[in-house]
Amino acid sequence: MKKAFSIIAVALAMLFVNTNATAQKKLTEATISYDIVINTNNTTPQVADLLDGAVSVIYLKGTSSRSEMISSLGTQSTIIDGKTGNVTILKDYGEQKYMIKMTPAEWKASNKKYEGSTFTYEEDYKTIAGYNCQKAVGKLADGSTFT
Repeated sequence: MKKAFSIIAVALAMLFVNTNATAQKKLTEATISYDIVINTNNTTPQVADLLDGAVSVIYLKGTSSRSEMISSLGTQSTIIDGKTGNVTILKDYGEQKYMIKMTPAEWKASNKKYEGSTFTYEEDYKTIAGYNCQKAVGKLADGSTFT
């Protein structure tokens, strides 16, 4: 009996030693691309219609990121240094070129209106690039909504 117990204990120990642990892999580098479609359902053009057909590309590497929005109006890039939290915004609209630098506190203040945002899903589905997508509605703290 003692010998059987020893054999089972050794077998279990070997099983645990030889078993590879599996876990989620950490995303360290990626490129995410979006096509922007604006539907205002208005017969007269709205300001938002100027962004229809724009492309948004997000680059992730380590703790830093860069997002670009390229539209018929121009290009805007937002670069976030993950180590310092500093943000640089580059705007290129034809002859007008701007660079805006922000500290982490300034960046947080400029995005304050999005704090506390909530999302609800509607029973509205659409197939996009082979993926079944569900419509989501975002609601800001001030009560305004966006889709």
